[in-house]
Amino acid sequence: MFESKSRRRAYVQRMLCTMIGGVMLLLGCSPASTGGTPNAPVASAPDQPKTQKVLTIALQADREPPSPAMFGSPGGGTGTGSGSSSLEPFYVFHSTLTTYDPSGTAIPVMAQKIPSLQDGDWKLPPEGGMEVTWKLKPGILWHDGTPLTTADLILGYQLNTDPELSSIPGELANITNLKALDDQTLVVTWKTVSIAGGVSGYDGIAAAPKHIFGDMYAAGDKTALQNSPYWSTQFVGLGPYRLTQWSRGSFIEGTAFDQYFGGRPKIDRVVLKFLGDVNAIVANMLSGDVDMIPLGAQLDAQPLSVVRDAWIPTNGGTTGAVAKGVRSLYLQFKDPSAPWAQDLRVRQAMLHALDRDSIVDNLEADLTQRADFFAPIGDPVLNQATSQALPQYKFDLTRVAQLMGEAGWTKGADGTFRNAAGQPFSIAVATSNEG
Repeated sequence: MFESKSRRRAYVQRMLCTMIGGVMLLLGCSPASTGGTPNAPVASAPDQPKTQKVLTIALQADREPPSPAMFGSPGGGTGTGSGSSSLEPFYVFHSTLTTYDPSGTAIPVMAQKIPSLQDGDWKLPPEGGMEVTWKLKPGILWHDGTPLTTADLILGYQLNTDPELSSIPGELANITNLKALDDQTLVVTWKTVSIAGGVSGYDGIAAAPKHIFGDMYAAGDKTALQNSPYWSTQFVGLGPYRLTQWSRGSFIEGTAFDQYFGGRPKIDRVVLKFLGDVNAIVANMLSGDVDMIPLGAQLDAQPLSVVRDAWIPTNGGTTGAVAKGVRSLYLQFKDPSAPWAQDLRVRQAMLHALDRDSIVDNLEADLTQRADFFAPIGDPVLNQATSQALPQYKFDLTRVAQLMGEAGWTKGADGTFRNAAGQPFSIAVATSNEG
């Protein structure tokens, strides 16, 4: 994933990966063995049908993707669902060169390692740009059993940057060339210098099956390529699950891929269930028809608190609030002549007047924490800001009055601040229903 274009996207992706991977591991653990009678003779038991472990994940119906991986597919662009906020289908059925661990550190997935300047596989030529070398792990197979090679990554890059198929996403526009040294070694040439060189996730250099599309794309048959059922019901990917059934408007089902390079998943089957709205998702969770509401479902605090308050005491489940990003107010200073606009003390007072703890308690159902900086919870930037003891403007009406007084504004009996000329302190605040 080319995270440099959006810290928020990087944060969402790494939290989503952690949630999916952690829950799958937890629910997929083998049950403890039961003890028998000591010294009892061992008898051959008839074969018993294995009880499959099934994980059902709920998402809103409007987040059903056109394809688990959309490089070069109808609609264009990489990612899934609405924008790229619903990444569960991608990570269930496909794979990437790198991802993030919960601390925000890039880690290899299909790549043997993260390239680095110290190791020499990330170079900065004197003429500018970058040259990054990726080595694939051995034994990676497509779901139809075909080995993955660097030719698949080159084709994926071509599909994802072909203007007749899709728009050029993010940092891919800064890549000038991909060269395969062999089936496992890929050299990527950049025209820019960017931290994105050492990461490549769901919107990075995607792998597309050359054995399926190579001849079709080389012949210029892009209509047939776009109309291929590969993008939907016959998808062939590299992920831990292979697509086995897709009922449009209802669910996508995946079965554990026995030859997955990361080891066979402990959960046998994953069902991505698409429900009408948030209320339907919550109802299905409370009834036990779904096991997990992931980050991609985009639940707000109130429906999540309903699950927390009604479901956990009786079923012992777990909820975890994950910030979608940072929602902030930007003062535009459209009237710079306003008597307060240029005074830092007034702007500081405005921050002190905002009771963010009450907002957390009453509007966010106590599922998050007060935001003192423009960074999501868990982001390394937030940790650094806290450790450096940067100024925090906590709710303090006494400090508000002090700062306003220093700036020449006096609070009257009616609670309104006025300056020496008797002008009332006023601001215009506007918002939209977006986000």
